[in-house]
Amino acid sequence: SPVKLLQTEVADHAPGEPLSIPVYNRFDHTNINELIIKSIYRNQEKELKVPDIEPHQKGVLIIPVNEWDPGEPLFLEFLDRQNRLIDKYTLRLHPDNKLNEENERLKKDEPAEVIRVEENQREIHVLCEHDTRIIFSKKSGLITAIEQPSGRHLFSGPHINLRTKGKPILYTYYQIDDHCQQWQLKSFRYRQSGNELSIRTRGIYDNHIPVEYRVSVTPSGKIAIRYQIENLPREYIRELGISFKLEDVYDSLSWEREPYWSYYPAAHLSSRDGTVALYAGKSKRYRNRPGKEWNADNKSFYYNGTADEAVREQFTNRTRSSKEHIIRYGLLRKGIEEIAVRGTGLKEGKGNISCRIARTGNGMTLYANNEMDYVDLGWGNFQRNIILNQDYTNEILLQINTR
Repeated sequence: SPVKLLQTEVADHAPGEPLSIPVYNRFDHTNINELIIKSIYRNQEKELKVPDIEPHQKGVLIIPVNEWDPGEPLFLEFLDRQNRLIDKYTLRLHPDNKLNEENERLKKDEPAEVIRVEENQREIHVLCEHDTRIIFSKKSGLITAIEQPSGRHLFSGPHINLRTKGKPILYTYYQIDDHCQQWQLKSFRYRQSGNELSIRTRGIYDNHIPVEYRVSVTPSGKIAIRYQIENLPREYIRELGISFKLEDVYDSLSWEREPYWSYYPAAHLSSRDGTVALYAGKSKRYRNRPGKEWNADNKSFYYNGTADEAVREQFTNRTRSSKEHIIRYGLLRKGIEEIAVRGTGLKEGKGNISCRIARTGNGMTLYANNEMDYVDLGWGNFQRNIILNQDYTNEILLQINTR
């Protein structure tokens, strides 16, 4: 960014008072006063007085603001003299720390209702509000389904998602190794305490990676999952977290996240928030004009062959891309959020969980990762190169809609 705003969140603003925003001119030869600067608030566009800031120097941009409602963004555009966009930023009033607000809201919404449990030879049924049941298998010690008056749906997990950088295949292309494929239960027990059920499950993956799950369930459908892994391989981490196998009964994805940049173009894969259909509304044909943007594609003719796109063959690029630093990541059906992952902690001021979904067979897999890296890029950019100690503990928070 040749024009760098050094502040994009404003803690307080008095009505009618101008904003003073620090600016860094990172051009080599261009003064900021050679640009056009526009502010956009509630679709009202104004051209601003341009400050005199020499190349590689810092200064202040004054923005007249008569009113500014919290939650209403103010956009700044920097353009050249031909009205070509150079940089764009979003300014927000009252940085809303939505992650903490969301956690507090979840605590306040928790009912005083006592949780109930029913069991038979094969299953334990945790009874939540409005006849919603979260069903655990005694054989695996894991959740197998969610049952509601509308029906019973596959909801299998938690499963450890541990993917590491494998051997090089060609140039900058690396194999990604999937660990933790075979699960063997060692012990399973539960305890009721007021409005919470606590479940402790121990087992081993692939005969050499011990894992313990501590799962708590409340009547409102909140599921907190704390997992501990031992004997982690000393390899670069691609993804580390948990996953759930789901039925293909959802039609949309919705998310809200703490973004890296203050502004993203419309329908960008990494936008701050969004709601998008899982599948494309139309398919593209090889060597034909697509009729849609790339973010709505679900295949690449280069990587996946030249057969015509099938609408329900795969999720769209925008849908299946990972969303980092999530506050909320939810799967919807007919406009209702049925399952959501919630941000549970802060890491450098942002939520520390990334989520994605993938088509698997006739269903889908929901991934909630506490660690993620692009180790397979091979170019050195945006690689964290994570190698963990042999023991690792973290947590994921889910919310099931109990209607």
